[in-house]
Amino acid sequence: DDYLVVLNNGKIPPEVLGPLLALLPSATALIPPSIGVDACAVDMGNQYVCIKADPITMAREESGKYVVSVNANDVACMGCRPLWFTATILLPEGTTRGQLRAIWFDIINDLTRLGIGSAGGHTEVTPAVRWPVISGQMVGTRVGETFLDARACRPGDVVLMGGWAGLEGTAVIAQAVLAARQGGQCAASHLADEVLLAMTQLLVDPGICIWPFVSQLLPHPGVVAIHDPTEGGVATALHELADASGCGVIASHNAIEVLPATMQICTAFGINPIGLLSSGTALVVCRPEAAVELLQRFAGVLAHIATLTVPETGRILVQPAAAAGAGAMPSSMHGVKVSSPRAGRKMSYIGGSPLAMRRMSGVVLASEMSGVLPGAPDHPILAGIQGLQVPLPRFDTDEVVSVLKLFAD
Repeated sequence: DDYLVVLNNGKIPPEVLGPLLALLPSATALIPPSIGVDACAVDMGNQYVCIKADPITMAREESGKYVVSVNANDVACMGCRPLWFTATILLPEGTTRGQLRAIWFDIINDLTRLGIGSAGGHTEVTPAVRWPVISGQMVGTRVGETFLDARACRPGDVVLMGGWAGLEGTAVIAQAVLAARQGGQCAASHLADEVLLAMTQLLVDPGICIWPFVSQLLPHPGVVAIHDPTEGGVATALHELADASGCGVIASHNAIEVLPATMQICTAFGINPIGLLSSGTALVVCRPEAAVELLQRFAGVLAHIATLTVPETGRILVQPAAAAGAGAMPSSMHGVKVSSPRAGRKMSYIGGSPLAMRRMSGVVLASEMSGVLPGAPDHPILAGIQGLQVPLPRFDTDEVVSVLKLFAD
């Protein structure tokens, strides 16, 4: 009986949510709601638009600002310009007028910064919440001739990443640690307050909104899909791309970059950076022939982290072989590439043609063997990859939640 099965914190598992989404009356949508799809795309007759709703449910400062960014991100992932925003603001009992005004102006300031209009919404005080919960909805219009659609991805497509894994989660945990210390708890005592305060500023610089970057990228004929890793981090986002496209995926742990601050947080709490809340990161799926141009054009911004394969390959994470016998640090953290916010990424490839490429960041980009799809189980591509091949982890409960529970108990 489903009434006896308790759901865990975090994202609803795809095996539960997928069948429910299939029941929605959205047959006329060009891109209906489904697992791994960031927003719904519809034809309004004289305009192509996409519609998205996303809440901020964690207790955090400046939640009004972030609800705008996360909704703008999902609209941008569909190849659309975010234009109109509404918000439902649920406030706990005891909220002051000043606190409401702070949320209000956070929303206004971010809308103004991004050039987005407001279509109103709803605001109330209710005993149903313990802290402000803001649910946003964004409407955007298509930029190019087609929507970006993860269902159009195919084996051999390349997954590029812009940003750093776990950036948002790092800042959220740092905020929680500082709040816990103010409440008398001794949390992550080896991290100084000024270090944690600097981590919280990652939400401002580089920030968590990807629309400014996506607006430079689009329209681009070689870009098939963009995905915004949120709860469950980059690893879960790769699974969601595979869910939506029906492909397999081979990802290189070496290529997934994190900031030193993120590694400090992950080491302190024994969590995995590739399963950490990652708004502000963009996964760009493109055809192989577009990868060279994009990596040159956005050198230091985009890195190749994965390749889509035939589904029989499964979903594989390639780690350095040394990770197998590593010490106390979680094995899934070994091989993660640590970089600074200003450091450029160094990508290398052979020749100027996509078919001449061998590897980028340890993952095969394309095969020269005509008629053989990359990633077939018996294909020499898999045998030739150097490193430990392990199943790509999926985090339906974000690593942030596991840390916040420590302070709630």
